[in-house]
Amino acid sequence: MMPQGFVTLGEAARQTGRSKSQISRAIRDGKLSAERSVETGSFKIEQSELQRTHTGKAAGLSQARERWRVYDVAREVQAAC
Repeated sequence: MMPQGFVTLGEAARQTGRSKSQISRAIRDGKLSAERSVETGSFKIEQSELQRTHTGKAAGLSQARERWRVYDVAREVQAAC
């Protein structure tokens, strides 16, 4: 069981709309801090660290997905006019 205030690699990926490999790469590149669990050897990421590095992303979506969502909404509005 993950300690309170920490998330797994998979949960971090779900919360940010990124893949597990992207989260792993961010950890490896030093852009995201994480610890290895002594019991399982898996990464554990503090929720606050995840929020710090992914602020500004609406509803947990990546910036690219958010841009496409905005584009789709604008296109729908334009079509309705």
